[in-house]
Amino acid sequence: LLNVTGFLFTLGVGMAWGVEHYHAGHHDVTQGFVFFFWALYAATPVVTAWFKAPGWAGWSDATLVCGTPLVGFALQSQLAADRFELAWAALAVGLAYGALWLALFRRGDEEMRLLERCQLGLALTFATLAVPLGLGVRVSAAFWALEGVAVLWFGVVQQRRLAMATGALLQVGAAVFFALAFPDLRPTLAVINDVCLGAALLAGAGYASARLLRRHGEGAAALALLWALVWWVLAGTYEIDRLTADP
Repeated sequence: LLNVTGFLFTLGVGMAWGVEHYHAGHHDVTQGFVFFFWALYAATPVVTAWFKAPGWAGWSDATLVCGTPLVGFALQSQLAADRFELAWAALAVGLAYGALWLALFRRGDEEMRLLERCQLGLALTFATLAVPLGLGVRVSAAFWALEGVAVLWFGVVQQRRLAMATGALLQVGAAVFFALAFPDLRPTLAVINDVCLGAALLAGAGYASARLLRRHGEGAAALALLWALVWWVLAGTYEIDRLTADP
């Protein structure tokens, strides 16, 4: 309870200060604070479980496991000077979660197996995210869609319907943001551009969700698969229409 309370209140106080007082001159010190905030609360569930501290099993509410990267990277996306800085940040975060996963994996404790897999999933998510960010895919859409899959996976494994619904809503929110930003996108390269890769990421997130939801009923899985198919077809149709003559 203390860990989660500290997380929420630190976030609240920090964001309140940012809204009222932040300016460009605060960039470096604010970056340092965000990094420390993320590192502290990302490591907390792992360290607590590692030493079997009182209440160590409470990490399973996913507040710190999924909330920390979600909040931390969202804040980072607002502070980054450009997408390349954000891409390097995503790669660094992916490596850090990879180190946390390796520490748990080497311990080989079955009680920590799910927590270990969470760290691996986050590591792969951020490492994968670094590539499209460097290529210019819309930051928020890519991040929220992939994070939505991670939250959905957690909900499926833990049998938490609220987490499953949250993961699905994150993907819908990513799609809405992507659609609203669409008029401002000006793709140049074929396929490797904001529009095509952004839609492909949404499609990939939808397909992964369909695979996860199969164990909870064909209806939910079919809906997720249809969602993925729509974005995949839109991506291909847009590129064909943009790069070829009408005939």
